[in-house]
Amino acid sequence: MPEIVLWDSCIVIDAIQQQEDIYIHLQPMIRKAEAGELFIVVSSVTVAEVTYCKELSAKGVSQEEQNEIIQQWMNQDYIVRRIADFGICRSAAMLAREFSVPGKSLSPIDSIVLATAIKNNVDALITLDDGKGKKSGKSIGLLELDQRAGGDRKTRIMHPATYVQQFEWNF
Repeated sequence: MPEIVLWDSCIVIDAIQQQEDIYIHLQPMIRKAEAGELFIVVSSVTVAEVTYCKELSAKGVSQEEQNEIIQQWMNQDYIVRRIADFGICRSAAMLAREFSVPGKSLSPIDSIVLATAIKNNVDALITLDDGKGKKSGKSIGLLELDQRAGGDRKTRIMHPATYVQQFEWNF
């Protein structure tokens, strides 16, 4: 049975840009996905967030060309798109309330991504979001919630390197 992972928006952007330091950890997942051994779930909020790729722009890729590259990436057969419907958003609001503490909160977008991962019973949510650099430390990073959300089956939230290393995938 194929593994199922959800990629946060930052991971999708790094995959599209082939951001060298991260892409090396994404390549094994992409190869597994191309072989039908892994499905990559993306939330509809990711589609909304992935509008601009800074690294591609720095290389002279126009916004029009970026739009085409993003669209092509999102249309891969191994990409499973999930809509942030009313139920997901209601779950996201409950997660935000559960994990927010005075002075530090889980962002609405991160809440939706996490709720989507839980609803789709993914094997792991893959992200770089450690909360650092977001709103002067006032945001809770998704990585901080590893195995803390998801009811009886706690959702794994992992850095791409950690996820790939657990399988010792060699290519």
